[in-house]
Amino acid sequence: MHEAIVFKDTLIVRSFYKFGSFMGVFPPNFATGELSLPITIVITTIILLCLIRFFLDISQETIILQISTFINLAEIFSYYIFSILALRGLIRNRRIWKEFFGTIANIDKDVGVGYTNKNLLLLRVSFWIALDLAATIVIFNSGTSIFITLYWIMVILQMTAISVFVMESCLLIQKRQNMLSSKVETFRQEMFEKEFDLEATSIERAIKNIYFVADTISSALGWLFFSIFILNFIIMFVALDKMLETSFDDKITYSEGFINNIYNYAYLGIFFAMTISLAIAGDKIEKTGLKIKKLCHVLQVDVDNPIIKNHLREFAVYFEELRPVLTVSGFFVINRNMIPLLISSLTSYAVILIQLKSGP
Repeated sequence: MHEAIVFKDTLIVRSFYKFGSFMGVFPPNFATGELSLPITIVITTIILLCLIRFFLDISQETIILQISTFINLAEIFSYYIFSILALRGLIRNRRIWKEFFGTIANIDKDVGVGYTNKNLLLLRVSFWIALDLAATIVIFNSGTSIFITLYWIMVILQMTAISVFVMESCLLIQKRQNMLSSKVETFRQEMFEKEFDLEATSIERAIKNIYFVADTISSALGWLFFSIFILNFIIMFVALDKMLETSFDDKITYSEGFINNIYNYAYLGIFFAMTISLAIAGDKIEKTGLKIKKLCHVLQVDVDNPIIKNHLREFAVYFEELRPVLTVSGFFVINRNMIPLLISSLTSYAVILIQLKSGP
């Protein structure tokens, strides 16, 4: 167990703890004010170094360079926060992951599909990570510093690993939701009471297990998922800044500017697609759950058997209370609504940069 230090219980300290726990970095023990000392030292040191470097860099620079410097520092700080959250989340939730894969197997038994081996899921994730690593090496194989290359490879690999795992897991959930919907459809047919009880029990169990899988992803990877969006925003802002800076530089020809911006074009494309894919993945499992709930209400009208009607009513309540959604640790839902936010943010930032760089 980490050594803990107790600070005086003041409003400032409590606010600091609250923010730290909200970000998933500090333990949520506000009453005693306990804080992990090693993590506190790391976070505080990073913040101080970023502030010192920021004030040193902006001392003799224009406002545009000041903004660019601040964004670059925010990007580095976000990466370290992301690394700490990734390591902490994987260590703390290793027992949950064992239950996670076991629950997927139980869902398969309940909805009547083949068992999905966890090694197959991990193999698919590893394939996408390897593919991303190969693309990254090609992009960076242009004489840049090896340390800068390694830094960006680490960033890309970490975000790719989390993103692909979430997308693959959401795909597994949606497939099982579709199978569950097919089983609910069978209630239109006449069946013996014993047969119906078995089907109803398996459906109820599958609903709870699907919710557990979605909740595990949100609880264990929620803040990592959110940091992916934030870090993508920051990195894409930096890429836009560099692209526009090259475009407005009279000393650089069009062909030279295009070559210099190949990395930025690729980076914007890869992470824009990744962010949209993650948002759509969360949206699909939410919409599929709502469709099954609606199906239960429709079947209540079509079915005459009062026992089946009662079970369908219970299933609808289950789907309302145990609705599988992708969230940031339960604080807000991640779905397609985040895509307009991404597009409007990038567009607004690009317009502001163009106005600043094209000014006198």
